[in-house]
Amino acid sequence: MIPHSLCLSLTHKVYPSCLLELRKQVRQLHRSLNRNTSIFPIRHRMSRMSMSPSRRGPATRWMLTSIQSMMLMCQWLSLLLKTRALKWVHNHFRSLWQMIFFPSLLALPCVDHREEHLHKYLWRLPQGRHLFLGGHRVCSWEDVRDEMRANPVYHLAENLPHALQDHINAMPLYTRMQAPMRLVFESMIRENTADDEPFAPPIVIENFVDDQPTPDWEFHYTNKVWHGEGVPPPDTKGLECCDCSGSCAKNKNCACRQRQLRNANGTGLKDWIYDPQGRVRDECLLDGAPIFECNDLCRCDDDCRNRVVQNGRKIPIKIAKTEKKGWGVFYSGTRRIPKGTFVGIYAGEIITWEEAEMRGMTYDKWGRTYLFDMDFNHIEGIDDAHKYSVDAYHAGNFTRYLNHSCSPNCTLAACYINDANLHKPLLSIFTCTDVSAGEELTFSYCGAVTEETVAETAKKVKAGKVSDVHTACHCGAALCNGWLFAA
Repeated sequence: MIPHSLCLSLTHKVYPSCLLELRKQVRQLHRSLNRNTSIFPIRHRMSRMSMSPSRRGPATRWMLTSIQSMMLMCQWLSLLLKTRALKWVHNHFRSLWQMIFFPSLLALPCVDHREEHLHKYLWRLPQGRHLFLGGHRVCSWEDVRDEMRANPVYHLAENLPHALQDHINAMPLYTRMQAPMRLVFESMIRENTADDEPFAPPIVIENFVDDQPTPDWEFHYTNKVWHGEGVPPPDTKGLECCDCSGSCAKNKNCACRQRQLRNANGTGLKDWIYDPQGRVRDECLLDGAPIFECNDLCRCDDDCRNRVVQNGRKIPIKIAKTEKKGWGVFYSGTRRIPKGTFVGIYAGEIITWEEAEMRGMTYDKWGRTYLFDMDFNHIEGIDDAHKYSVDAYHAGNFTRYLNHSCSPNCTLAACYINDANLHKPLLSIFTCTDVSAGEELTFSYCGAVTEETVAETAKKVKAGKVSDVHTACHCGAALCNGWLFAA
């Protein structure tokens, strides 16, 4: 008699096509168990996976031994990792918070333990509880948390992929100007963001101005930040985290909530910085308060109210060519989106201030730049002198095409998730006004524009006291500064 077994429950609800073959294998194993084995005693039992209450239906259970269940789990995880279906499973089976990837499975070749988001899909066991298989303790959430603190996952800029860009740029100009190249560019975006934004609406490329099918193939498309030389890895040892079960929304003692309130910077914030719809509250958006989201060390679910930026873009957008401003980003939805809605992260390389100065001189000669300084006037007690900058020239996403406007509809906020270093926030972009269908998304490159700044810029231009890279502003705002980078 086998001393230990595991009860695995699956529902008869609709599965994605990638899981149909797996369901067949489970049924075959179930029939084999019924023919060749007797009833197994169950000493430990996992809560069964089910749909949300409104969609809950009859479930079929399969009784699996420990060894057989682990073999099946290997096949299951391998299939999910290959098909990018992990996020689908988590969103449809709300009780997957009790599931855990066994450490013994991570050593098997069928599961890539280097998957950076693997730990998000661990079963987060209740505090003080451990998972036992065959009478032996396997793992607890504290064990996983300690491992993530000791070995943070991050990306080095020296490892930026560039094979595709090199291959495309080696083609003749005639080939690169063909219309099908647009499909290649769109496919590249979907492939590179399949892990961190699997449910984001696809980005479309449009150009009704000239014959250029795509933006220049000069960068690696990514939603991640890549650490350059001299930039320290994420500080996870000093990272605060919560032990909330499920969502943090109703827990007023949540550690992440308390940290947010401590850094509200006099905005009068008394609750979560996000409202129930996942939008930044008005008082925090206008005053530039920093955002502290729940992180990978937190016990709460992935659909927690305090996880907005890390769950990715939800609004549909397109990258389109404009008449005077080059490529731009437009909202391609049909309904108006309210202010405070998350748009995206200004992704790219995190580099030191000294490196940014040297690159800036080179970019000035080219007449363009994608450098964005990380300054810290949003947190009291932190030195205003910035230490790092984000460069989106070699790596970035659609936010590198956001054009300037003296009356923008988007703004930037510092967001902290998996790094306790307050000098390295994620530059997160939110709408600061309601955005209509088809409207271009813009933010200000030069801070707030007032009548005083407009008059001051006009004096500098008239006196010739402007920088070498100043250029005319074509935003079309009623109160327009007239020039960019005139200081």
